[in-house]
Amino acid sequence: MKFFVKKKEQQINTHITAIDGKVIARKGDHVNDDFLNQLINMRPPGISDKRPFAKLELNAHMELLLQNPKYLFISDNGKQKNAILNMLAPLQFNKIVAKEFSWLKRYPYHYHHSLAIGLLVARMMLDFYQDTKKAREAAECAFTHDFGITRVSEEILNKVSPLDKDEIKILHEHPIYSYILLIYYGYDPQDLQTLVGYGHHEDLQGNGYPRAIRQDNMICKCVQLCDIYDALISARPFRPAKTPVQAMQIIEKMVVSGQLDEQPVSMLSMYVGNQVSELS
Repeated sequence: MKFFVKKKEQQINTHITAIDGKVIARKGDHVNDDFLNQLINMRPPGISDKRPFAKLELNAHMELLLQNPKYLFISDNGKQKNAILNMLAPLQFNKIVAKEFSWLKRYPYHYHHSLAIGLLVARMMLDFYQDTKKAREAAECAFTHDFGITRVSEEILNKVSPLDKDEIKILHEHPIYSYILLIYYGYDPQDLQTLVGYGHHEDLQGNGYPRAIRQDNMICKCVQLCDIYDALISARPFRPAKTPVQAMQIIEKMVVSGQLDEQPVSMLSMYVGNQVSELS
């Protein structure tokens, strides 16, 4: 089948192993229609067997995160908490995706980062669309978008000094890894989940990665924005956390330079501004 809309064919620079232990891509493979069809034919059995979100450990951790003072702004200091949780309750993931979430817990920053982005995107989409189904779909994409980051070596992820050219190249491939994993786990190449996994580091100018294409999907834009904001307010091995005000100043400069869409940034600015005001 024809799936792949390409600017240029992507080459993979490392082996990718799925959570079931199967090597689903090898160094030197090219992401094209033949590769994607082969990937679909490799899918494991049972991918249609769904598990309710409420029964996953992920759900309990998400509720705890909403109580963290750092993330109270997502639920407007608890005022929107029930609306967010009720909207997410019907979500379901198949068993292999649930296993991938369990593996992601081995990377505490990236695990909580994915939860925070999922919750914040859910809140933004509830306000943006006034449609619980669309908000839930967007949150599902946000929860799974960063699976590929765990296929980057911990040496690169935890490096304190600046990354060299080859390390940056590998780090910038992680959206491709997410795309490949999600297709193997049952999502189609043109599903929203896979497209968000592939496209969450592209920008409005076409200067992002891995494909350097112009970002035109609103959910991708929101995931990208929330990804940037949560990364900025979180301590990383190579720098301390920014304050919410400092983070928004950086993000607003990215709007001025044409990298980010002003509409979702305005919404995030309102949430963060409300929290900053209540803390003042």
